[in-house]
This record gives sequence, structure tokens and C-alpha cells, in this order.
Amino acid sequence: MTNRDKVINIINPIVQRYLNYSVAKLKEVFDIKSKAKSINSLIISKLINLEGLDIESTLFLKKFAVFKTVNLSPNNKLVESMSFPSIDYYDMIKNEWHKSSVFKYFSTKTIVIFVFKKEENDARLIKVKYLNLSNDELKEISSVWEKVKYLVINDKLIIGGKHGFSVENFPKKENNYVAHIRPHDRNAMEGRVLLPNGKRIINYCFWLNNTFLQSKINEE
Repeated sequence: MTNRDKVINIINPIVQRYLNYSVAKLKEVFDIKSKAKSINSLIISKLINLEGLDIESTLFLKKFAVFKTVNLSPNNKLVESMSFPSIDYYDMIKNEWHKSSVFKYFSTKTIVIFVFKKEENDARLIKVKYLNLSNDELKEISSVWEKVKYLVINDKLIIGGKHGFSVENFPKKENNYVAHIRPHDRNAMEGRVLLPNGKRIINYCFWLNNTFLQSKINEE
């Protein structure tokens, strides 16, 4: 049994009973009072309830799965891309691609995508998609990774923007079918990340493109 199969075997029995539940109903079931924008993530955290699983399953999911939520519009369009952990520039500089933390993350984890579809005054959990990136898709991410590494090592980042901490020449969504680089900070006024060359920038991470994710979600 593959790690992907094991993830599916753990998650599917839990999720199936809640498919087609509205967000309002799920909040009622799990006694969630919050009105935060991250309400779908809060629901999934309660739904999966890692603490309630056996220790083996909990440890396995923490190592080999990552849980994400997406919102489809009423006409089934996905607008938002999906963010992942912040870029570790020091890891990037000292490692080749296949030994990097980014490669290990995307090559080992099953991305469990909980798909909500917006309705008139609510949203509904309509499906779960299990995504494991293919070798070709990993190569696409590696090309983004290599570009960022080149810019950092050769001190070719163009840093500016309104507050002076934005990188203006990181790979964009139109440059790659699978992934791009975007800020993870909501506050662009502060350079939270110290680069190896001593300069500061806002927090950036890898994002999977919404168009790429849409194609995966649409697959049966």
C-alpha cells in the first residue's frame, strides 16, 4: 500500500459522512462559533480531529499529508491559488534540488484538498481531492526553485515596492504552469526575512497556481 493509499484510507471514512453538508451545518455539528475568514480550515481541523485518531494514524498524517481548503464559485471556478510554507533561503543555497526542503515537501506529501462550493448565502463541502505531484509537475516546481536560488546566490533580486521590501522579479504565475512565488505576509511594510546577503524582504512562499489546481479538481 502506498502512502497516498494509506492517507485516503484514513481520511475517506471520516469525510464521507459530511459531504454535501453546508458550512452552517458543519459549524453546528462541530460547535464552532467563529466567523473568521479561515472558517473552512477550522471546520476541517475539527472534522479530521487528529487528536481523536490512534497515535499511528496521527503521526502518519502529520508526516505524509497536508490539509488544504479551496472555495469554488457558484459556476465552479477556482479564483485563489494555494500557499505553502515560507521559503528557507539558507536551505536553498546549501542544497541541490533533490535534497531541498521544498522537494522533500512536495514529493512526499499528499495534498488533501477539501473543496467547498459557494452558494447564495453559504457554501457546501462537495468533494475531497487527493493530490500527489507527478515527476513532470515536480520538475515545473524545480524550475521555479532554481530561478529563485539563482537570483539569491547572484544577488540579482530587485527589491523595492512601496515600502522597500518587495521582490519584483520572482517567478510569476504566468511564467510556470504549476507554481509561482508570492508574498505570504499581509504586512508589506516590514522586512521580516533576512537574506544571506544581509538584505531584508517580506515573507514569500511557493503557491500552486489556481489554474493548475482547477484542472486537478476537475479530474474524476
